[in-house]
Amino acid sequence: MPADQPKPYIRVGEPISEPFSNKTSYGEEVSLVIHTWSEAMGKKQSYDIINAAIKLLYAQPLVLDGGFSIVKMDEPRTQVFDDIDGKTYHGVIRLKFWIK
Repeated sequence: MPADQPKPYIRVGEPISEPFSNKTSYGEEVSLVIHTWSEAMGKKQSYDIINAAIKLLYAQPLVLDGGFSIVKMDEPRTQVFDDIDGKTYHGVIRLKFWIK
């Protein structure tokens, strides 16, 4: 994140993809992390941003290009912690999808 980036701020990290297959099908397990940063007093704003992002994920089905579809999605795992600068709260949403 750029040092002069106004907060609150949200960024989608790079996906990590691992293949899975069996005798009849092939797919990928995709992990994705969404990061949030807030300088508001306390962690409430960070959790509000995380909750809003998760609501958007469930608001409507995710559509993928190329004929792929999501066959399973784990429940999001969340965390908010003090960032290294000592004044920012760093929120994390960890997502995992199985795509065929």
